Amino acid sequence: MEIIVQQGSITDIECDVAVVNLFRRVKFPGGATGAMDKALDGAITRAIADMGFEGKLGDTLFLPSQGKVSAKEVLVIGLGDSAEFDCEAVEKVSQAAVSASVEKGFFQVATIIHGGGIGGLDIIQAAQSIVKGADEGFKKHGCETGKLIIVEFNPEKAMSVAEAVKFTQLN
Repeated sequence: MEIIVQQGSITDIECDVAVVNLFRRVKFPGGATGAMDKALDGAITRAIADMGFEGKLGDTLFLPSQGKVSAKEVLVIGLGDSAEFDCEAVEKVSQAAVSASVEKGFFQVATIIHGGGIGGLDIIQAAQSIVKGADEGFKKHGCETGKLIIVEFNPEKAMSVAEAVKFTQLN
């Protein structure tokens, strides 16, 4: 698995799948998910209302980008209840997101740092959990050529994350 940390907006990253997230019972996404929703003309908010997407831990919702963002598709991953969200949950959702992407034939996965914003987790620990989960997701499908792009909007945080994930131990 190739790991890249990129500073910028998830809406601007060229990849197969751009992963954003949603806590359970959130009806109007904010942060990076809100930015993606805006770029997709409210498609995430409509999916919550019309399709009943609840944001349960590990639930996946793929949406076509229709050329409105740089990714081919957008994946909204459920984070579950915010009160129960921790780095173990980050690892689980990262594995679920990558596994679902590979099952659809997508091998370049860009993701925001789950829990690194409103989730209140340590951004370094959350990023390391993303790497571990993504590695499990790629390995589950025998994919050795997968590419994980971790996206952080804040330049200083992006540099810190890039340094930290270099040292993430993978089995």
